[in-house]
Amino acid sequence: MSMDTLTGSFNLQQLRDNWGWILALGIGLVALGLLAFGSVLATTVVAVGFLGVLLIIAGVLSIIFAFTSGGWGTGILRGLVGILFLLAGWILLTRPVVGALTLTVLMAWYFIFSGIVKMISAGVQRYDQWGWSLAFGAITFLLGIFLLVRWPVTGLYAIGLFVAIDLLLTGISAIVTAFTLRNLHGVSAPTMPATSAV
Repeated sequence: MSMDTLTGSFNLQQLRDNWGWILALGIGLVALGLLAFGSVLATTVVAVGFLGVLLIIAGVLSIIFAFTSGGWGTGILRGLVGILFLLAGWILLTRPVVGALTLTVLMAWYFIFSGIVKMISAGVQRYDQWGWSLAFGAITFLLGIFLLVRWPVTGLYAIGLFVAIDLLLTGISAIVTAFTLRNLHGVSAPTMPATSAV
């Protein structure tokens, strides 16, 4: 029996033994998702503020690394990037509504270009299941158009809505995984073959 098979069996057994924790995590994520659905505006503000904190941390780290870089050119570039991160993070943290509106526009254009690329790629290459890729591309494109057409209203709830959906889907997936692990039968750690001392 290979070491990969042995390790995989142990990992699966550990997951099965802890299926209750996975279930609790899934239930908690679903609860957070429902709470986020109940107040998408507040969720948007919190999500934008959290992104601002991450950008500030990234900016500080980038500036610190700028002083430890090998050359002046790399150090100056990292320092400028760090300053930009700090400014962007500060704006998102102190003016979350403005940040949400800006991020929604950027997200809308990303969806539009991403949808166009997916549709063109599916139509030209015609690979297996290309119809699904074409459909997903069209949905992505239309979503971007919708965000732009309904802006700035969409800027107040789009990010919060996406966060809520992600929390719900992740929570449901964790719950399904937990029950699947609980219902697994015959999962046991394989025994190592006995070796005789010489």
